[in-house]
Amino acid sequence: MPVRQQRESTPRIRGVADIVICLDCTGSMGPCINGVKNNLKAFVDNLLTENTNNPLEWKAMAVGYRDIDDKKAPAFEGFQNTFTDNQGILKDQIDAFDAIGGGDEPESLLDALYRIAHELCWPHEIGKAHRIVVVFTDATCKEEMNQSTVSGDRSYNKIIDVYSSGHFKLFLYAINFHIYKTICEKIPKSVFFPQGETYKEVIANLTKTGFEKVMAQLGKSVSGASDILTEEVLDAGTGGVPADDLS
Repeated sequence: MPVRQQRESTPRIRGVADIVICLDCTGSMGPCINGVKNNLKAFVDNLLTENTNNPLEWKAMAVGYRDIDDKKAPAFEGFQNTFTDNQGILKDQIDAFDAIGGGDEPESLLDALYRIAHELCWPHEIGKAHRIVVVFTDATCKEEMNQSTVSGDRSYNKIIDVYSSGHFKLFLYAINFHIYKTICEKIPKSVFFPQGETYKEVIANLTKTGFEKVMAQLGKSVSGASDILTEEVLDAGTGGVPADDLS
């Protein structure tokens, strides 16, 4: 079942969303990257659907990550990209990612999340738009960030602090892993969608579900309400993606 944290009072922002699609680009993720890329239209179509009360203003971009300790391929890609509301440009950003490298688990998702918060040129200031980060990964993450990313506290608690104070919302489609569960429980209005216990289960579940359905439902979650995640969605604990569709 999807996991999300308890309600917490956050500013109500109507109709504005800045979205980052963050993809694990290691070698095993080819089916996932292709699935997201091929069904991006379903996601964008739902972003473009006008809510009767409040049309959504949105911009999105894509970034990729691997293993910062593996020198066979860049650890981070796409961080030079810019936010766009053009579907073609967004697809081109994802097209540029190759599923290569990474070595053995774990990967450097915590570093990627920190860099997303601190290195990207977000279109809106904190509190002026919903900041949504969507992650797809089949792997666990390193329990500490690299020293080249941040000094001091390098644990996942740093991510929780940064994302909570920055009013980020994290949608995490991933292997079942305790750090992912904890992060999404503690970052307000974030949702963890565990996809299985192994790589094969994760890819099989996402493929079986169909990326068109996943991306369409995700788009509905973002565009379907003035406060992005409605109380009804939070009460259901699904973040807009029916639990039955993810099993």
